[in-house]
Amino acid sequence: MKLDSTIDVLRTVAEHLVPYNYPQSPASLEDDIVPLKLATVDVDGYSVNLHFSKSFYQDYYLESLQIFGVHCPFLPFHIVVKIAQRFLGSHELSLVEVPRESRKYYCWTVCVDLQGKPLSPVTEQKGEPCTYEGFDYIYMLPGQFNFY
Repeated sequence: MKLDSTIDVLRTVAEHLVPYNYPQSPASLEDDIVPLKLATVDVDGYSVNLHFSKSFYQDYYLESLQIFGVHCPFLPFHIVVKIAQRFLGSHELSLVEVPRESRKYYCWTVCVDLQGKPLSPVTEQKGEPCTYEGFDYIYMLPGQFNFY
């Protein structure tokens, strides 16, 4: 499947799963629905797994995208940024890199209002502002971010 059609499918599924995601439902339910949030796509010669989730927090949504390589322990950063921007846009994104199972997971998040417009991150802890080829984002450490 191509990247854009994969994004459309994952976004549609995520909309339907909002009531089943934390904090609307217990975090323990995640193990049951995680297969519905996953897709594999080839991007510039790399097989990439994508995991997309959308959760509702009273007055905003949290959209999170995990990106990790199928056959490689880490991905070139330009691939990771390309996917994140196509999926989540280019404003108010935060990145957490998590080593897990001998590979690097790139976890991007964005908070959006009820109309889908990006909001400043609503976390108590501040990350490090970074820029990659003109793209501004916030880099956070794994302990600074709640993945639910």
